Amino acid sequence: MVLQKISLAEQARTELLRRIVTGRLPAGTRLTEESLCAEFAISRTPVRDALSRLETDGLIERLPTRGYQVCLLDLAAVDELLACRMKIELMILRENYTGLAIAGLRELRAELAAADPDAADALETARAIDDRLHRLIGDAADNRFLREFHARLLCRRLPYRDFRNSPGALTPAELRRERLALLDALLSGDPEQAGQALAEHLEAGRRDVLAAMRQIPR
Repeated sequence: MVLQKISLAEQARTELLRRIVTGRLPAGTRLTEESLCAEFAISRTPVRDALSRLETDGLIERLPTRGYQVCLLDLAAVDELLACRMKIELMILRENYTGLAIAGLRELRAELAAADPDAADALETARAIDDRLHRLIGDAADNRFLREFHARLLCRRLPYRDFRNSPGALTPAELRRERLALLDALLSGDPEQAGQALAEHLEAGRRDVLAAMRQIPR
C-alpha cells in the first residue's frame, strides 16, 4: 500500500488503527519499522511517529527486544478499562447534560434510523455512528482534561468493541434498536432517563465483550 505524501505519520497511524479495530492485526501481531516502511513506501520517521502515537493510545506495546506488538488481550485489564470508561462517560453526561449537542444527536438518530442493518457495510456504518455518538457525549464535558481523558478511553476500547458482533452476541438489528433507544433517551430532555439508558448500554457492551473474550482459546 502506498500512502499519499500528506501527513504521512497520521495516515500510517490511521491505517494501522483501522487494521487493529477490524481484526486484520489481532492481538499479539508483531509490528516492525522496517516492514511498515516497505509496505507504506515511506521513511522511518513517520512510521516511528505513528507507532509512538499508537503506543501512547495503549493499542500497541514495545517489545523488550525489537519492534512492537498489538497489545495482548487481558480479560481483567479490559474489564477495568470498560468499567473506567463507563464511570467517566456517565459522570460527564450527568454533570453536563444541558451541554449535549442536540442537533448532532438528532442527525445521528436520523442516520441510524435510515441505515440498513443487513447492508454489506452495516458494521462499518455502525462503528462510525457509535464513535460519533460517544464523542458527542464526551465533548459535552466543560473540563478540557476530562474531554481529553474520555477521548483516550474511547480509543483504547476500539480493539474490543467488535466482540459485541461475535457469534452469540447481539445481531446488527438488535444493536441498531439498542442505539436508537439510547439516542431517544438522550433526546428526551430527562437527564435521569438519559443516564439510565447510557448506563444500561455501556454495561451491556461490557458484559458482551467479556463474554466473547472468555470464549477465546488461551
